[in-house]
Amino acid sequence: MIVRTGAHCPINGLWQPVDSSAEPLFVFEGSIMPTHDGGTAEWLLVDAKRRVAEGAIW
Repeated sequence: MIVRTGAHCPINGLWQPVDSSAEPLFVFEGSIMPTHDGGTAEWLLVDAKRRVAEGAIW
């Protein structure tokens, strides 16, 4: 799954800029996808984190 800077994050998880070796960032579902190195980026979902039970830790 790939999402651009400025879009709402579709799922909690670790996201990494496409074509970059930067460390992945955790982004919460509904948050605005961040910029990278001062500009827009396409973000690749590298590890989804879903809530498995109410009150569960991610």
